Amino acid sequence: MSYSIYMDEKGPQETFKDSNFQWDDKLNYGSDKMHDYVGVALCFNNKYVNKISREFEDIEKTYKETPKVEVGGELKGSKILKGNFKYGIASMYNESLEYYLSVLDLLMKYNVKPFLFQENKMSVVTSAKFRNWILDVAEKEDFPKAYFLKYSLTKYLEIESNQSVLDCVLDSSLSVQDSLSVLEESLIKFVNNPINNNPRMEAQRENYKQLIRIIKRYKGLNSSIYRKPTFDWNKIAFKYDLWLINTGLKNGRASLHLDEGIPKEPFRNLEFSSIESGGNSAEEPLLRICDVMAVICGKLIQSLSENALYDPSEPAKRKTIDEEFFNLTIPNYKLNSKITSESKYKLACDLYKYLFHNVHYGVSIDVYFDNFILFKTFLAQIHSYSSFKEYKFAYKNSLIPEATLNRFISNAQYCTEQYFANESETIRCYSSLREAIDKGMVMDI
Repeated sequence: MSYSIYMDEKGPQETFKDSNFQWDDKLNYGSDKMHDYVGVALCFNNKYVNKISREFEDIEKTYKETPKVEVGGELKGSKILKGNFKYGIASMYNESLEYYLSVLDLLMKYNVKPFLFQENKMSVVTSAKFRNWILDVAEKEDFPKAYFLKYSLTKYLEIESNQSVLDCVLDSSLSVQDSLSVLEESLIKFVNNPINNNPRMEAQRENYKQLIRIIKRYKGLNSSIYRKPTFDWNKIAFKYDLWLINTGLKNGRASLHLDEGIPKEPFRNLEFSSIESGGNSAEEPLLRICDVMAVICGKLIQSLSENALYDPSEPAKRKTIDEEFFNLTIPNYKLNSKITSESKYKLACDLYKYLFHNVHYGVSIDVYFDNFILFKTFLAQIHSYSSFKEYKFAYKNSLIPEATLNRFISNAQYCTEQYFANESETIRCYSSLREAIDKGMVMDI
């Protein structure tokens, strides 16, 4: 049995510095405002490729023939969700909803295996400047520090830093040591600011205090700048290899088809029967399926993370996701033969089941995991209710936003513990995390 794997990603960019710096948009994120690279690879059994292509084209045709829908040229996920995704799935028009329900039904019908990956763009900036310093520090500390440093530095730059601090980090002519000194000064001001001394920010302030202590102790290390900020496809290939092994797709059992802009080189050693790059989604239905799946995941990650940001003028105020995201009941006057009152609820549940049920190694997430874990937690919370009736009761009583936040805190804590445990085990097996990375045994930070 042979397979074809198609891959697409969203949020590509080469320039990071933004002349129009804003507190909630610190980098040059482009028109889509995505703070994360998000991509999807789908594994199709070649026995069903033609059937899947035809049925998907029928789904596209149905959407295009819907009254009031005007689509010129290729049907992309961005066109489908444009203007009807402010509150995620809750904002979707009936025709968009029907389209995505049909796509997920198709993927599950033919057991198309997904691989979902995400990397935060500020995390790319952090690695570019501080990767070598982080690994240098990790070699000098008995207690695992690398993932803590990568996560904490990225979080501070992503959420709290001002323009002058970020400009220093992005300045390739400024040394690691000088950049750390600027960061240290900014961190001290943050933790000493009385407005940030509140119960909601207590854990965050303690993290930053620990980060300050480490910077004070080790900023004098003669660590070199790693490279200019750029998306590291080798990290995706590492996790991708684990997924291939787990799904039994090594030894030339699958071909790889990459959308335009995705490089071949990182995937050359993964034992594909062939690799095709520069794919044209306008001519390839299976790439378009990857596109629409990457778009809905990327847009939901972005809209949730943007909504979950706290108000800097009220840092003590506990921030939950707005209730509008959870308003998944469709009123009766909008129903038709294909859309029921619970169709939005079904889409959220189906998306969770497809992406996260029994998918070992099917997800690759960044060390700065907050945005992705919020996305997964949001879907998991909706899926956790035994029925739509139970879900409606929880929504009516305003129980879901708080329950989602508590679940997110628990999930984030679990991820942190896993990173510490993995780093500890790596250090036990190798002389250092750097050695394990160099030998290709663990993914680079």
